[in-house]
Amino acid sequence: MKINKEDWLEIPLNKESHDCWNNLFFKSLASQVVGLAANLGVARFTLNGLYTATVNPASLIKYSNGTLGSIVRGQRGLFEAHAGFKPAGSAVLAPILMFQVMSIITGQYYLHGINKQLNIINEKLDELIRLNHVERSAKIKACIHVLRDLSKRKTANIEDMIQLKQAMFELKVIHE
Repeated sequence: MKINKEDWLEIPLNKESHDCWNNLFFKSLASQVVGLAANLGVARFTLNGLYTATVNPASLIKYSNGTLGSIVRGQRGLFEAHAGFKPAGSAVLAPILMFQVMSIITGQYYLHGINKQLNIINEKLDELIRLNHVERSAKIKACIHVLRDLSKRKTANIEDMIQLKQAMFELKVIHE
């Protein structure tokens, strides 16, 4: 199986990651705006045939099948007048539009907060990686000092051999 670098997403672990997250922020915002436009376009087509009553719908006559007529009932339930219906128009879309816009603003607010937290986590991870490298480097330097000291001795005793084994073990762990 061959692995191509192009098939994988690189997650940067340095200061350039800030640019990456900003890019994702704008892509997300653009995606939400396009989604809003699409929803409004669909809603506009659904307005065809949608009407609103010009009087309180409770005062209209109700047929046995549950639909409403244009006849207005008076106080005693008698027919009083006729009321027409008008096209719903784009006023019906205003609450939908406001909800969508508020959703985008809320989403971007929380995305910004998440972005800040991810940047803090990223900085902490960079620091941990740096500390890990410093610790390994210190262990290698300590092993080099032990090996130099042991190489200067003319005779070796059991403690020297134990020190040598421990140094070799440390180096092997770092290597692996």
